[in-house]
Amino acid sequence: MVNNVRVVKCRSCSTKNKIPSFKINSIPICGNCSAKLPEGIHFRLFRSLKFNWEWCVLIIVIGSLLLIDSSVPSDKHSTTKASSCSPVFVKTGIYQTYSNKNQIAPLSIVTSTGLNYFVKIVDATTNQTIIEGYIIGGMTLDINVPLGSYRLKYASGNTWCGKNELFGSKTQYDEAQSTFNFSLENGVISGYTVELIAQSNGNLQTRRISSSNF
Repeated sequence: MVNNVRVVKCRSCSTKNKIPSFKINSIPICGNCSAKLPEGIHFRLFRSLKFNWEWCVLIIVIGSLLLIDSSVPSDKHSTTKASSCSPVFVKTGIYQTYSNKNQIAPLSIVTSTGLNYFVKIVDATTNQTIIEGYIIGGMTLDINVPLGSYRLKYASGNTWCGKNELFGSKTQYDEAQSTFNFSLENGVISGYTVELIAQSNGNLQTRRISSSNF
């Protein structure tokens, strides 16, 4: 059996010491003055790892957990991305008109604060959209519509994302169950004021509809 022996000079007394092969459990000292003898950095590293192995294991475990957590997208991030949109500022007023008929019958739509509204005035017979309007919550839309019978549909939400996305994934769709008849009788044009405000004694009945029926 062959043992490796090293000759190490003491930095304190200059004595040359014969040191056997590296031992992780002991630190070499000078046989003359008992001072610690110099050793290579790799020897010190190995000894440090042995006596601090608990910390090494802990660091490895924490690092692994952080790596796994960063590589798996959370539900929170996914939900945010799905529901987000680029906000578009629109003033209260007519959004678009689809009829060439004279718009002479008055219609006022009153809203409460909290939500914004995108409304459709729809022909009661053909279900064709006649006028679209946008209302900032708490404001009133005052417009004129052609004579005829119409139904009122509206989408509501907080952040307007444009006509394609409306108010994003949380858009609510409703329809007034009444038919509004605008007519001219004895020189008098009939009109309506509709309040999209929840009231205990209100006479406007509404129902929730799907986005495909909007």
